Amino acid sequence: MEYVVFGGQCLIGAVFAVSALSKIRARTARDEFVRVTATLLAALLGRAAGARTARRVAAIVVAAEAAVPVSIAARALHPSAAVAGAAVAVVLLGGFSAALARALRRGVRPPCRCFGASPAPLGARHLARNLVLLAVATAAGPAGLVSGAARPEQAQPAGLALAGGAGLVLAVLVARLDDLVELFVSPAVAGAGDTPRGERHVVPGRRDDPGGRVVPARSAADAGGDQTAAGTRRSPAEPAPPR
Repeated sequence: MEYVVFGGQCLIGAVFAVSALSKIRARTARDEFVRVTATLLAALLGRAAGARTARRVAAIVVAAEAAVPVSIAARALHPSAAVAGAAVAVVLLGGFSAALARALRRGVRPPCRCFGASPAPLGARHLARNLVLLAVATAAGPAGLVSGAARPEQAQPAGLALAGGAGLVLAVLVARLDDLVELFVSPAVAGAGDTPRGERHVVPGRRDDPGGRVVPARSAADAGGDQTAAGTRRSPAEPAPPR
């Protein structure tokens, strides 16, 4: 159990590290996150939030996100530090999930700025992702502390390394959720109903004439009949048969 808790702590720490860095890496990213924060606050509170309030809430969120990986990394000094970081993650994920659920219920779907400037609108998959992370953070923090698994004094280094590596790999997948959905889902949807620009649908039994019009394709029998008719047609220079 201690390996599962450690892997969960690595997962949560890496996810929040990427989330915090993506929001402060550029001014445009910060401004976009402030706008999304204002939209979610309005959906959660039922009234518009001022620009100053949105900036303050966004700054608090980023600071809290940055504190999560720092606290989890400090477990080398004291195991309870990682538990504190996971507890902060539980509070953040709970707030995110509540605001997102309220926004979806009201039909508000701003772009997702969880891990940078993703153009994908917030949806059910983001709410599901938050709920899964909430469960992991709960198991890696408060629940792990109660069960005693959050203090793996007797754990083997090799097992901790394997669990930590698995947590980091899962963190990458979580951060790239929108890219994975676009990669694996969008092409299938496009192939089912969309036609690439510059191409035409191929309709069985039809062909395009040189003028661009779509005309029915003739069968081989029809083509042969036309050729036979053309062969029996009299040439202008051929004399008429005697009567």
